[in-house]
Amino acid sequence: MASYFADDEDNKDRMVLRDAVLERLGHAVECPESPACCGQPAFNAGCWEEARAVTGDAIVRLSAYESVVVGSGSCAAMMKVFSQELFADDERLLSARDLAARTWEFSDFLVSRLGVEDVGARFPARVTIHDGCHGLRELGLKRPIRALLARVKDLELVERALRLDRWLRGCAPRVARHHRRRRHLLREGRREPAAARGRAPGARECRTGNVARQKRIERPATTGCGRRV
Repeated sequence: MASYFADDEDNKDRMVLRDAVLERLGHAVECPESPACCGQPAFNAGCWEEARAVTGDAIVRLSAYESVVVGSGSCAAMMKVFSQELFADDERLLSARDLAARTWEFSDFLVSRLGVEDVGARFPARVTIHDGCHGLRELGLKRPIRALLARVKDLELVERALRLDRWLRGCAPRVARHHRRRRHLLREGRREPAAARGRAPGARECRTGNVARQKRIERPATTGCGRRV
């Protein structure tokens, strides 16, 4: 199998630990010498030609592996879901679908593909889970990580107050539709009207992260000296 997408030192450290778990379970793991991006930044920005070049390269590199295990839910969503949208009118669509069927987010691979919930871990701490947006919205991943944490010795899992079932039923589908519309507008070189984005007149918009993970912060417009206008 391939353990893929390590684009910085922190990710590489996590990848080493992830690979150690898989190897301890008896699997041969190989990480390509020059991992590539999944193409999501360009895809989210509406630069689909650039995204096809990057994602297409990943499809070629990973064509020989039985399984592709990804540590990031957003990268897994790009390879499993968005790549098929990206190549919908392209001759590489079948290759994208083939890779999508072989790509797994790490926790989902352990629990759903291998049937492993106890990896022999111990962590004496009280913890909670911040579910990744893509993991919930695009991949429906809620159970795998909880199944793994439930078997960690001396670990106390405390769920957050947010009702995940309410999020999945209500907000998540709306967010998915919003980002799908936004990607297509960016692709066409247009901006979404402020009214459609739910902004109040005169409000300024600050964004953090890429388009798929951005968080809007609405605040009154101000002058250069900080006064409200």
